[in-house]
Amino acid sequence: MIHKLSESNILITGGAGLVGSHLAQSLLSQGATVRVADDLSKGDRDRIRSAAEFIEVDLTSEADVAKILTIPR
Repeated sequence: MIHKLSESNILITGGAGLVGSHLAQSLLSQGATVRVADDLSKGDRDRIRSAAEFIEVDLTSEADVAKILTIPR
């Protein structure tokens, strides 16, 4: 079975970095819904396209991880 990206909700951690931002752009262009989680310690907010939802979080924080996993879509 082939899954259509237009029906996918995808979370990218580190999505403000070079690789993550390119992955997000590719997935968005294929119709996926993209959520980007990054603490911007090494990434750049300007790399994230406006079509992607951006959440600034520290993934070493249990509370922040819980926050991104419970945000309703």
